[in-house]
Amino acid sequence: MRSREEIIETARGFLDWGWGHQRRGPDRIDCVGLPIMVARRLDMVPPDFNITGYSRTADLDRLVGIFRRYMREKNRLEARPGDLVIVRDTVFPCHCGIVAEMRGALTFIHARAAVAKATRGAGLYARGKVREDTYRPWSEVTTHAFQFPGVEA
Repeated sequence: MRSREEIIETARGFLDWGWGHQRRGPDRIDCVGLPIMVARRLDMVPPDFNITGYSRTADLDRLVGIFRRYMREKNRLEARPGDLVIVRDTVFPCHCGIVAEMRGALTFIHARAAVAKATRGAGLYARGKVREDTYRPWSEVTTHAFQFPGVEA
């Protein structure tokens, strides 16, 4: 059994990694790769658990289908720290990340292709990377939630 805290701490180990489409390391990762690498590092899934061959606007049915094969789907409104969620980023539900908690507030650990509009003096902050943001705006566009296998309730 793994704890939700182990999932969150493992996900935080990827913070500040650069973003790379379909990358799984050694220092770049995309949003789909984050839960895959977390699950692999914690030996929660078979070593070949992966999702590849998707475009920048991922195929939602395929993405959800693969997560359903390895994880227990739950009501999106019941997402807790340590759960994987799929969210609508722009128009399409094709972005995902891990719900976490910091100082009593829910957060969202995810890999973004673009963090924000580049601003003067922002430097690398404006480039894509794994980051932890407040979950509140993302909770409003969450479409699916999953519990990692073998996680304590």
